[in-house]
Amino acid sequence: NNIYGIRQYPEKIIPKFILRALDGLPLEIQGNGKHQRHYLSALDFAVALKTILDNFTPGNIFNIASDLELTNLEVANNINLLIRPNDTKDNINFIEDRPFNDSRYAVNDNLLRNLGWMPQKNLISDLPKIIEWYKTNKNWFDK
Repeated sequence: NNIYGIRQYPEKIIPKFILRALDGLPLEIQGNGKHQRHYLSALDFAVALKTILDNFTPGNIFNIASDLELTNLEVANNINLLIRPNDTKDNINFIEDRPFNDSRYAVNDNLLRNLGWMPQKNLISDLPKIIEWYKTNKNWFDK
């Protein structure tokens, strides 16, 4: 899972893409953009941790996952669409992939879901609010 939310350090994919797009820079994607990740809201993650703590018994292993899996290219395209919807030029640069970059992670969170937890947030619907936060707080990282 990739955890997302406001105040996330700009080295991570979502704030990095947002800040680059706001600055009019191309988004840089490692490899071919087909690496897939599940995206989980930090708020959903916190509720999952509370659910686990409230129901923990020794010996259980709880995985936390989201329902939304996107490629890096899909994330970039969604951010570009929201920040520069009328810009038709190519705003994505593909750069060399990092060594040993996993193409996909598979997470089984059945034990947690059997306790009644499931994610309530969705990156696609949360993106406008996240982008607005980074617009408003763009200088937050310039310290």
